[in-house]
Amino acid sequence: MMSLIIFCDPFDVPCSCCEGHHFWVFLILMFLAYLPRDTSLGFSDLMYPAPLTNAPSTKNSHLFTKFTLFFLKKGYTYYYTKEAAMTFYIFDVDGVLTDEHARPSEEVLHTIEKLHKQNEHLAFITGRSRKWLADNIFSSLDEEEDWSGLFCVAEHGAIKGKGPDVEKWELDKDFVVSDDVKDKLIKISQKQDYDGLIEWDDTKESMGTVESVHGDPEDKEHLKKTQKALNAYSKEAEEVADKHNKKVVVSTYGVDVVPQDLSKKIGAEWVFGQASAEGKPVYVFGDSHGDFVMAETACQCGAKDVTFFWVGDGDAPESKDENITIKSSNENYAKGTLEVLNELL
Repeated sequence: MMSLIIFCDPFDVPCSCCEGHHFWVFLILMFLAYLPRDTSLGFSDLMYPAPLTNAPSTKNSHLFTKFTLFFLKKGYTYYYTKEAAMTFYIFDVDGVLTDEHARPSEEVLHTIEKLHKQNEHLAFITGRSRKWLADNIFSSLDEEEDWSGLFCVAEHGAIKGKGPDVEKWELDKDFVVSDDVKDKLIKISQKQDYDGLIEWDDTKESMGTVESVHGDPEDKEHLKKTQKALNAYSKEAEEVADKHNKKVVVSTYGVDVVPQDLSKKIGAEWVFGQASAEGKPVYVFGDSHGDFVMAETACQCGAKDVTFFWVGDGDAPESKDENITIKSSNENYAKGTLEVLNELL
C-alpha cells in the first residue's frame, strides 16, 4: 500500500474567504479523490505558540495548544482525528474560585467549564473538605458535562479523587490528626473572645480547622475582627500543634492544624502522577504563599513552562526557578482569577 504524508502549516497560504485552513482541507480532499484505492494520506496541522496573523483562533495561540489533524483514505473511507496537547490548569479554591467572603464565583466556574470543553487538564487542590466542595463548587458546574476527568484534592492532599462524586475519593489515613488533638483545638475555638468571629469546621475528616464566620459583605469592620481572631487563634493552635508534632497552616479564611509532612505538594504530586506534566504548559492559580509549592512541584514533575498567577492580597511569592514565571492580577481573589482566565481565553 502506498502512503503519503504531508506536513505543513495551513496558515502559510491563507484564503481570505475561508480563513486559510478550510482552503487547504478542500484541496486535500480533492487530491484524495484521485489517489489509488489503497493509498493513505496524512495531513498535519500545527498551531504554534506564537500569534498567527492569519489563524482563525489567535486567542488560543498563547495557550500553546497543538492540534494534529489526520486525513486517511482506505477503501474510499475517510477518517478524521484530532489530538490536543493539553494545558494544565491548577486551582486553589479559597480566594481563587471564591471572593474574600468565601462565596464561589459563578463567572469563574462558567469560565472553567469553557476550559473543560477544550479538553484541558483541570485540577482543584484545596484545604477545603470534600463535602464543602460538593455543596459549593460541584453543585454549580454543568451537570450535562462529563467531569470524571477532573482531578480533585481536598484537605491539602489527605483526600484525593477524580470527578464530582466525592464519596469515591480516598482518605489517606496517614494524614489524619487524632481526636485528642482536635478536642484541644475545639476547646480553644470556643473561647468567648472568638464568639461570632470563628467557628469549628466539622466537615473536615483529616485535620483540625476553624473558619471565619462570614457576615455582611459590606461590613468591613466584621471582616477585620475575624482576621484578627484567626491570627490570635493560630498562635494558640501552634502551642497545641508543637506538642503533637503537627503544624499550623493559615489560609484566607481559616486555620488548619495538619501533620508536619502534609502540604499541597502531596496533592500536586498525585495529580501529576495521574497525568504527566512533562512537555505541557502548567498554569497555577493561588492567593497564598503556600499555594506556590504547586508550581514548584510541577517543575519537579517535568514541566518546563510553569506560570504562577498570584490573585491574592499583598506581594506575590518570589521564585529562583527559571522555569516558573510569576504574574500578578490587577484584581484580587475570584475577580483576579476571572481577569487572568479571560486574558488566556
